Amino acid sequence: MIKDAQVGAIRALIARGQSVVSVAKELRMSERTVRKYRDTELLPSQMERPKHSESFEALATGLQDAFHLVGGVPRRVRSDSLSAAIKNLSTEKEFTGKYKNLLEHYGTTGHRINVRKPHENGDVESAHGHIKDLLDQTMLIRGNRDFESTDEYMNFVRHLVAKKNKSRLPRLEEEIEQFSPLPARRLDSYSSSTVKVKSDSVIHVKRNTYSINSKYIGLRLEVRVYQDHLELWYQDRCVETLPRQFGNGKERIDFRHVIDSLVRKPGAFVNYKYMEHMFPTTRFRMAYDQLLASTTERSAVKQYLGILHSAKHEGLDLVDDILRWFINEGKTITSDEVLEAISKRQDVPPATDVNVEEPDLSTFDSLLENMEVYDDKENNPEIEISCDLAAYDEHAGACGTPEGATATNVSGTPRIVGGASSSGEVDLHPLPCGSD
Repeated sequence: MIKDAQVGAIRALIARGQSVVSVAKELRMSERTVRKYRDTELLPSQMERPKHSESFEALATGLQDAFHLVGGVPRRVRSDSLSAAIKNLSTEKEFTGKYKNLLEHYGTTGHRINVRKPHENGDVESAHGHIKDLLDQTMLIRGNRDFESTDEYMNFVRHLVAKKNKSRLPRLEEEIEQFSPLPARRLDSYSSSTVKVKSDSVIHVKRNTYSINSKYIGLRLEVRVYQDHLELWYQDRCVETLPRQFGNGKERIDFRHVIDSLVRKPGAFVNYKYMEHMFPTTRFRMAYDQLLASTTERSAVKQYLGILHSAKHEGLDLVDDILRWFINEGKTITSDEVLEAISKRQDVPPATDVNVEEPDLSTFDSLLENMEVYDDKENNPEIEISCDLAAYDEHAGACGTPEGATATNVSGTPRIVGGASSSGEVDLHPLPCGSD
């Protein structure tokens, strides 16, 4: 998966005038990837759509939401062999301890379908397929698939599902009458662990890496992992919330968490493990590359970290606009110049203020020069409509016999219509003629 820093490198090389082919070869990636991120301002982390995994936290949240939505608990809950509920590596395929506790809390029993027998859940799978089709068709009519937030998207989905299920409400009400009452409280739908924050302000949770505020260095924090976010607790108080990373080996490093320590030890920047996360926008990467090209590495690193440090305290948007102004105006980037512009709150034209020169339409007249338009009838009205057979034979001999045609005798002798006793009329056909 491509990372934000790689996209910064793509755009920096494109800005220098390199072609897509040369950039792809230099960065060892496909030309399609280069074109994709060349034509958008978004970074990969911004383009990722919110998604949930089949974790126990997602299962517990969804199941409890369903119970509380209908206002009761069914006698039995049926599922497939998802790993969040079933020990698939065991011979007996029994339920996991967490899933058992969840079922016991609501006073219901669990049941699973047989492995590789999806038809046993055919009704549910079919309903899911219809819902997906409905979402797809509705978004096509809507004209786009963009939402301001996850909450807005979930409200959109809930509205469609409620509309789809409206005709089923009478039968659902009959079922609810047989449901058991809800318990007094929901079961906590998170998993918990304790981590110690090391000197690099980084913690590792479920095989993924997160940076946190440096003020927690040396402390032991309780990490509560929910379906889509993490909560950091210290002394029975939630001190920070982070969006959850799904999968393995993912990183979420915020430069604001580590920049203070890097400013104190700039020599560690070049070999910093998470250096690629220290370029929050394309302009920061281009500024760093320009500094490297104009001064020594040590000086470039020190100046860049000073600019990045100001982004933490003065605001990322302000510093990014200043860098955009420097780059667009062709100004030489130095930390002193940039920090001075930031302190003065330099008036920078917005990114949408683009000066497009009016084209000179007279240049299109060159397309009409040296054109040769030739019309036999208009320019040479005296040319006869037909040619003599000798000229036609010469032309046919030069072109050869067309494919699929039968060669005939075109020696120049006119064909005589009629037999020996015929009047001997000559069959002459008019032939169109023009200049070759």
